Parts: sequence; structure tokens; C-alpha cells
Amino acid sequence: MFWLGKMMVEGRGGLVEVDRGVEWLEAAAAQGQIRAQRKLLVVKRQRSDSVFRKLLIQCQIVALAKDLAKEVWTDANSDKIR
Repeated sequence: MFWLGKMMVEGRGGLVEVDRGVEWLEAAAAQGQIRAQRKLLVVKRQRSDSVFRKLLIQCQIVALAKDLAKEVWTDANSDKIR
């Protein structure tokens, strides 16, 4: 789900379909996939008009990086990071 959503958001292999890609990313994020959560925040940051809002979202992305590193340290084969 993550990879399909990422490809759709970025337009890899076809047209850019951000809304449909976000749906796939949300489904993956709901299952705890950390990379999907991060990509959703990146899309949200790109769509934001406020510099302050972009900064807040970037802080959330950094916090997720910490969670990702912790998950890799605990279990490098975890489904949360694939």
C-alpha cells in the first residue's frame, strides 16, 4: 500500500494522482507503517501555504524519523518500516 501510494503521489509509472495516492498512504499509515505516515506529512507540508505550518509539519517529520530509527534498532525486518 505504501509503495503504490508513493508512486501515485509522485507520478512514477503514470500520471500524478495525489488524492488517490493519499488514500493508499492513509490505509498503510492506519496499519502503523511509519514511512507512509512520513509521506503523508510531506504531502501535507507541500500543500500548506503557511511557513509556520510547514515548520510544524517538519517537526512532526523529525519526530517520525526518531520512531523509525527506534523501530529499525528493535526489529530491522518490521512491517512498520517496509
